[in-house]
Amino acid sequence: MKKLMTSITTLVLATSLVIPAFATLTPTIAPESGGLIINGEATTIKPCVMVPLRDVAEALGFTVTWDEENQCATVDSGKMHINVSIGLDLYVATTSIPDAVGMTAPFSCGVAPTLTNNVTYVPVEIFRPLLENKDTAIVMDGETVIINNESTVQVPNPLTAHQSLDALETAVGFALNAPTAPAGYETTTYTDIGGTLAQVVFSKGEHLITYRVSKGTENNSGIYAEFENQEVANMAPNGVTYQGNDGAFQLAIWTNGEFVHSVYTSEPMALKALEAVVKSAV
Repeated sequence: MKKLMTSITTLVLATSLVIPAFATLTPTIAPESGGLIINGEATTIKPCVMVPLRDVAEALGFTVTWDEENQCATVDSGKMHINVSIGLDLYVATTSIPDAVGMTAPFSCGVAPTLTNNVTYVPVEIFRPLLENKDTAIVMDGETVIINNESTVQVPNPLTAHQSLDALETAVGFALNAPTAPAGYETTTYTDIGGTLAQVVFSKGEHLITYRVSKGTENNSGIYAEFENQEVANMAPNGVTYQGNDGAFQLAIWTNGEFVHSVYTSEPMALKALEAVVKSAV
């Protein structure tokens, strides 16, 4: 077992925090929730811990390759690899095993990699898929980050990438009516999860729109955060539920009784804009 303990020296907040002049704040990490505590009060702010890429990767036994021309690095665990680009908060982990097919959906951490004094700093969370997404892979204990790299029995990757919508439909065994994304977005991946859930991801820079379909009626978005606002529109057989915060919306869920559909956007949208995406898929 390899265990790496890294002192938190850089803490970047994914949510902007406006502090009045001369205010006294004492922020600490909340290990149980991964949230931020300020002056003893829990907040909904999610901190993003930045760590030196090469030092952490090599301490875990991974290899790092740097591309100077494109200002990007590849981290390879031997089973999976991930590319990180300076200034781009968008990551995909892909299998490194020959003749195997497997990749994660594109994801963001709220903060892009940065280059300071010739050292690349990245969100510590990018290491999680390289550590097989184990619950104990990355743990925060007070002001210390504990990263565990333990050998485990290899489990087949439930994610399978496809080259087209038709191929994805064949894999899951049902037809899809993928939505039309707003201007500027492009389709980046067609993926099935376990052969039962279809996923289409659109991207525009670091912003992602994820569309999912599966049999059943339960929320299949993978997003279980509590939103402040909820609107129900009289669309589809059972209506569409929209959720978001501060007057903007990020999640839409609807079902026809047999299949459940969801659209999640990493970039909050006006309700009409998200409704337009949903209407194109209903």
